[in-house]
Amino acid sequence: MKTRVKIAVLPGALATLASLTCALQGVAHADPNADAPSVTVNAGLIQPLLLGGANVEVDFRYGWFVAAYSHGWSLDLEGSAIVGEMKRQGVSLHLPYSTGFGLGVTHWFAALRSFVDLRFEGKVHRFEATYASSDGRTKTDIASYATYTLGGGAYWTYLPFAGRTDALRGLDISASVRLWPKVASSLSGNEVVYRNAATNRDETHRAANIGIADTPLVVNVSVGYLFQ
Repeated sequence: MKTRVKIAVLPGALATLASLTCALQGVAHADPNADAPSVTVNAGLIQPLLLGGANVEVDFRYGWFVAAYSHGWSLDLEGSAIVGEMKRQGVSLHLPYSTGFGLGVTHWFAALRSFVDLRFEGKVHRFEATYASSDGRTKTDIASYATYTLGGGAYWTYLPFAGRTDALRGLDISASVRLWPKVASSLSGNEVVYRNAATNRDETHRAANIGIADTPLVVNVSVGYLFQ
């Protein structure tokens, strides 16, 4: 029914980052401790490993200021990722995209070779909700809708080779914890009533939250490269 990015996306994203690294081997990189602008490109690991999709994030830092854009696509929430009423109804969620911006403050801790960011973030998430037949062989559409979240996040970006002078110095590992409460959706009343042939009753599907177990909590680990 839909084209979905498989786990092979992860090696492809890492290969792209490696190619960029090789291309920049002759470029001098300033110390992240300096007041020079930098751009970090990261590929998320949770999306290909657990959700069958992909995610790319671009962070711009200058002094204490950080601006970020992230875009995830072809994400699947099903099986153990579905809980509560949606699990009882046999619902699965496919996200063609989850995208948005963040603005915040950043600080470089030289002793830890790390940036720590605090960001305010606004995101848009597109959901396609379906339910499975009683035998699990077919899926029926329920609704396609968007949700809008406003929240924040804490980010830790570690550069293990920051002390080097070659191209390795830009490699980074990033971890994030974010809280993205849903503030609106394109569904009237944030819900839709539909006839579920598997449960043989009218069911109510409420606009989903983007995070873990239908909550606003989102976590991720990424790998990437800092260009400066």
